[in-house]
Amino acid sequence: MGILADMGIGKIPPKALIDDGKEVKLTLTNIEYGESKSGRNMFSVILEPDDYPNADSIFEYLVFPINGDSARTASRFLYAIQNFCQAFGIPPETDPEDILALEDAKGRKAWAIVKIDKGSADF
Repeated sequence: MGILADMGIGKIPPKALIDDGKEVKLTLTNIEYGESKSGRNMFSVILEPDDYPNADSIFEYLVFPINGDSARTASRFLYAIQNFCQAFGIPPETDPEDILALEDAKGRKAWAIVKIDKGSADF
């Protein structure tokens, strides 16, 4: 047998796809505070859909506003961060650089409506 067959390729269950707009229970598996390629501060988040064990992880980037953003853009970024923190029970006074607070958030669960990014590849 070849290495792929030895690994079980061909015997794995089909990949699960989550329908766009579906409400899904998610587990926060990773959250990091860092900087985007464009230099903005952001949270980089990985979420696992609880009821879809064969679905891909969900990657979310919560970008912080910067000076020069329009009021509308800044509000959009802040609403996304606020909604995420409320959903996963992260207190709003948490310092984004507080690694222990972010570690404590891992494993928390929340419900979210999944929106599919049409620009991503799905093999």
